Amino acid sequence: METKQCAKCKEAKALSGFYPTAGGGYRSQCKECEIAGVMERERRRRGTFRQKCVAALDNSRHRTRKVEAETGRHIENTLTLAEVMLIFAAGECMYCGTTLDPKELTLDHVIPLREGGTNTTENIVAACKRCNCSKGERPAFYYVWKMQNPRSAKKLFGTLAMRQNTHPTTIMRELRQQAQEYGNGKGGAAQ
Repeated sequence: METKQCAKCKEAKALSGFYPTAGGGYRSQCKECEIAGVMERERRRRGTFRQKCVAALDNSRHRTRKVEAETGRHIENTLTLAEVMLIFAAGECMYCGTTLDPKELTLDHVIPLREGGTNTTENIVAACKRCNCSKGERPAFYYVWKMQNPRSAKKLFGTLAMRQNTHPTTIMRELRQQAQEYGNGKGGAAQ
């Protein structure tokens, strides 16, 4: 029986304990060490993703409390870690459609907290840093309209409609009305 020494654990094992290569040889690490390595990398990757989600949730909650203190208005604040993880898992900016590593995304309030928005899954989307900074404190409909990106608008309405169990047209009307109020008020004048 032929044996080979694992480059990682240094144990001599039967060739059946190694994965074959395309060239007819065998890999340098035994199957056990390769599997352990994959599991360790996956554990680190998951930990990093989870940490990003926890940080984003904490930041969102802190911002909600800050706006509540400044405005004296109670803001619904029911966003959970599981919801943040699902929002980031898609790995795509809701506004420009760019596919990114979930760690590169930020949370964005579709209707800003200062404009009457809530910190709930129905009012949160993933956005790349560039779009989130460009959108600023404006409502999402106002921003998407200025971008003139129909694909982003349809995607935004569809996503929010699914979360709220309603039709995308209903979401579009609500967001359009909110954006019009914003455009007619102090927000629109400042832009």
